[in-house]
Amino acid sequence: MSVDIGNRVRSIRNALKLNQRDFAARLSTSSGRISEIESGKSMPSGDFLLRLHQEFNSDLNWLMTGMQGSASGIKEPSLSGQNKEIDQTLLERVLSMLDDIARAAGKRWNENERVACAIRVYNHLVREQEVVTKEKIERVLRLVVNG
Repeated sequence: MSVDIGNRVRSIRNALKLNQRDFAARLSTSSGRISEIESGKSMPSGDFLLRLHQEFNSDLNWLMTGMQGSASGIKEPSLSGQNKEIDQTLLERVLSMLDDIARAAGKRWNENERVACAIRVYNHLVREQEVVTKEKIERVLRLVVNG
């Protein structure tokens, strides 16, 4: 999974015509970290993914799953000129609650599973187009954690 994500990060960087050093500088990280992610040696953190989205308007669903979005991973402007922005507060809440619920259930998440799961839950919540309450987040996370 991390190799696929690494390849998609590389695809975004190449589409932007940036070398690893310049790409890393724009994302406030090191070129070594970019190399590790692109080679699949490590998984990008949630913070990295948010910076990638904010700096380059990358499609996080495509980045994590390879589905939807453009082949470059960079969202094209919509016809109205509006792109749906990531709700950083909601994503951070999902990550935090995921940690708490998994801990209470005695389940251990590695960083790859944690980030991938949080993004899947986040995408599910925002697709519903309803008000996202703490209770709704908790209900979805409990289903995911307890399977």
